[in-house]
Amino acid sequence: MQPPILALAPLHEVTDAAFRETVARCGAPDIMYTEFTSVDGLSHPAARDRIIRRYLQRAESEGSTRAQFWGSDPEKFRAAAELTRELGFAGMDINMGCPDKVVVKHGGGGALINDPERALDVIAASIEGAGGMPVSVKTRLGFDRDVADSWVPKLASSGIDILTVHARTVKELSRVPARWERVADLAPVVHESGVLLIGNGDVTSREDALARIAASGADGAMIGRGIFGNFWFFSEERNVEDVPLGERLAVLSDLAERFEERYGEFRSISTLRKHVKGLVQGFRGASEIREQLMACSSAAEFRAVASAHA
Repeated sequence: MQPPILALAPLHEVTDAAFRETVARCGAPDIMYTEFTSVDGLSHPAARDRIIRRYLQRAESEGSTRAQFWGSDPEKFRAAAELTRELGFAGMDINMGCPDKVVVKHGGGGALINDPERALDVIAASIEGAGGMPVSVKTRLGFDRDVADSWVPKLASSGIDILTVHARTVKELSRVPARWERVADLAPVVHESGVLLIGNGDVTSREDALARIAASGADGAMIGRGIFGNFWFFSEERNVEDVPLGERLAVLSDLAERFEERYGEFRSISTLRKHVKGLVQGFRGASEIREQLMACSSAAEFRAVASAHA
């Protein structure tokens, strides 16, 4: 994979297979990630199939998608890596930065920053289970303080192929500006290990991503919140400002149909409402159309609203 790399971040209840298909059609990023999945949940036979259906569906068109996992048990990560390979994903990503209280309480996500030995055991087990499939890590600068100068070199020399660094600590959440100057500081040591470095935090546009990559010396940028209201974020040909309302509504209704087909039996289509506000604005009558879309409870209703305003 050649820089500059543009990646779509793993986002809970956002980056499911239907959404990833939609983004890919509007302008595919170089890498995408699934919603993060619990290795503990996958270890329970009664929950395994449900979790795979909910979080680890994969479209045939997704050649670049990596499955992301959280937890703290190396053997469960080994099993998750084997499953990832069986399901045909492009790689496996280990979450070592999530600030969610439940995740941290169970020793996963950002908590692994405070337990480097276990973190390295998790990586080693994942690489063994992956059987040659790429394994990457997403982390932060530290837990309650910046320890990246000691933490990042450990990860870079662990055998992974890509390291994504969210340029804040776990405790900072997203409440302070991302410190991309720290990404620049870390780039030489990561590259010395032959690992690609992706920076994450506060990227607002494709142009902004490319500028941050160039300024920091990183190999790529990861986009999270910037995707809301802009499914064309990664497109080289289209700017969302130039996409007419009818096309936006058609894309939204297509997403609803794909979502209902894949997840309709066990996930509410109401989870798509988070995309409505960002996509449907700046047009005459936008408020009324948003209200209609927010009331939709099926893909057919999304399609009817779209058709009425085509």
